[in-house]
Order: sequence, then C-alpha cells, then structure tokens
Amino acid sequence: MIQELLQKLGLSEKEIEVYLALFEHGKTTPARLAKATNINRSTVYVILEKLKEKGLIIEDISAKTLYVAPSSPEEVEGMFYRQQEEIKEKKKIAAKLAEELERLPQSKTYSVPKIRFVQQDDVEEFLFKNIGKWDEDAKATDHTCWGFQDRSFAEAYQKWILWSSERYSIKLNLLSNESSLENKLKEKFFQQRDFRLLKNNIDFSASTWIFGDYLIMIMTRQKPHYLVEIHDAVLAHNMREIFKKIWNDEKK
Repeated sequence: MIQELLQKLGLSEKEIEVYLALFEHGKTTPARLAKATNINRSTVYVILEKLKEKGLIIEDISAKTLYVAPSSPEEVEGMFYRQQEEIKEKKKIAAKLAEELERLPQSKTYSVPKIRFVQQDDVEEFLFKNIGKWDEDAKATDHTCWGFQDRSFAEAYQKWILWSSERYSIKLNLLSNESSLENKLKEKFFQQRDFRLLKNNIDFSASTWIFGDYLIMIMTRQKPHYLVEIHDAVLAHNMREIFKKIWNDEKK
C-alpha cells in the first residue's frame, strides 16, 4: 500500500527502496543505506538529495558524519500544502507575465505561420465561428477585407453571407467574376460590399480573402469544398498589397 502511494507521488523504484530502508533503520548514514539496499553509494547520495527536495527526509549535519532521517507525517502533509501555495503563486505570476507579453510589440518582419485546413463538412461551421475573429483583426489594419471572391462561393454559402453582412460592418473590396447573385447582394449591402469584375482574362479559381493578418482561401468550384486559413502577418500584408494593386488597376 505504501509503495503504491509513493509511486503515485512520483517516486522511482530506487527512491522508494531507499526511503523505506530509511524507515527501517531510522536515523542513519548514506553509507549504511547503500549497504542495506545494495545500491551504489554515489547513487544513494543522489536519491537522498531528491527525497530532500521533495520534503520526505531531513538531514542532520550537526556532527562530522552526515545523518538522514524520515520527515515526520506532519511535515510530509505540510509539504503538499506548501506546494499548493507555490502553485497558486506561480499561476498569478504566469497570468501577469501573459499580460505583459501581450503589451510587447510583435515583430512585423518575421512570424511563424499558423495554418488550418478545413474539409467540406466543416467549412460552413468554421465560417460562422471565425468571422468575428477575422473582423476584429481587420480593424487593426484598414478595416477592409481585400481579395477575390469566386461566384461559386456566394452560390454555396449565401446563408453565411447574409448572416455575417447583417452583423459585421467590415468593408469588402473584392474582385469577382460575373454573378447575378453578387449583384443582388451588393445592392442590399451596398455600403460595405464593393465588388469589381475582373478584366483582361484574369482568372482566379478560388476565393481569397485578407482580413488583417489572416489569409483565407476557399475552393468552391468543385467538390469537395475546402478552406485553408493562414495566420501570418507577412504573407497577409503582401497578398493585401497585390489585391490593392489589381483593385486600383481595374478601377481605371
């Protein structure tokens, strides 16, 4: 029973062996423990140091020879209360550290991209869950979503378009191909949806949006549909500049 409890506390087999031998012999020296357990003396010293760190033993260094003894049951129980208080304090420090890290300026020249791939069965749910996040991120740049929207997306996800357009005020500057449905949506939400038809045989085969530092690509021209979300400030910035350039050229 005691061995099982000690294992649950994270003690190794040799640590348990030395600890129980210490109870059997009472206050004793590392050399005697090494002899009683048939464990190398240097290893016993390492084990005793670990047991001391865990609060399970105490050392008597008042004499020339080092003696060790088991901690009292009250001291063992008190050890775990102290650990709980230390954990609480570390949680407070970690929370404070997280707040301070949030205030630090993020590097705009290098970032580690975060990529998510979403299959057809989950695309619509993903759109509903993440539009708020994209909208907030876009507000930190120019409050505009740039890119290209294939007409097949509006045909497949009209419900989401209507829902998000009524709830979010982000401006859409999107290139598109000819679509009567997009024209109707533009008329209904004319203040925020601005679409321009592509000329010069430019052909995008999937929708591409840039919301702030998010780059979202959606394939809806053929099944199965899929979505790729890339969270990367550098990639998003470069794609936004490309679509701005195409947008201004199409206006001319």
